[in-house]
Amino acid sequence: MLRLILIEKNHKEALDSITKYLISPHQEMQTITHFLLTTDVNPYEFLPQEFAVNFDTSQGFLVILDMVNNALIDDGEMSFPIINKEPHIVFIDKHERNYKDHLLQNVSSAKFYKDFELLFCNDVYDFINKFDTYHLNKLKQQFFRDSSKFGVEHAVKHYSKYSKFDINWKSEVSNFSKTNI
Repeated sequence: MLRLILIEKNHKEALDSITKYLISPHQEMQTITHFLLTTDVNPYEFLPQEFAVNFDTSQGFLVILDMVNNALIDDGEMSFPIINKEPHIVFIDKHERNYKDHLLQNVSSAKFYKDFELLFCNDVYDFINKFDTYHLNKLKQQFFRDSSKFGVEHAVKHYSKYSKFDINWKSEVSNFSKTNI
C-alpha cells in the first residue's frame, strides 16, 4: 500500500506543476500548455513517439511541458516543422546538422517519405494556428469520406465527439450529394 500512496502523491504533485504552467509568466508557455491540455488530436500525430506515449499520464505530460518550458525559456531546443503540410513539435533546434535525419527517425509522417516538403512554423502561435487548420481540414475530409462509406448519421455520431466537429458538415454532405446526382 505504500507504493499506492507514493503514486498518488506523485500524481498530485504533477497535476500541481501542470496547473502552474497554465499561469506561467511566459505567455507562450501558457498558450502551448492550454493547447496541449485541450487538443483532442492523437499526440502521435504531432509529437515524437517517445513523448506521445506518455501524453495521457500526469507525470509523462509534465515531462513534455518541462521540455517545452526549457526550450522556450532556456535553450531553444525545440522546433515546429511542417512535414508535407502537417505541423509537428520536435525537441531539436532546426539548425542542427542532422535535423532531417532526426525527423526521419522520430516523426511519424516523415518516416514514410524519403523526400518530403519541409517548412517551419515561426513560433508557438503560428504552430497552433497551422495545426488547428490542418486538423480541421483533415477531420472534415474524414467526415465526408465516412459519410459516403457508412452514411451521414454514422459519421455524425462518430465525429461529434471531436471539439472541431461542425454539425453544418451534415448539410454540406447532403447538398454535395444532391448536386452530384
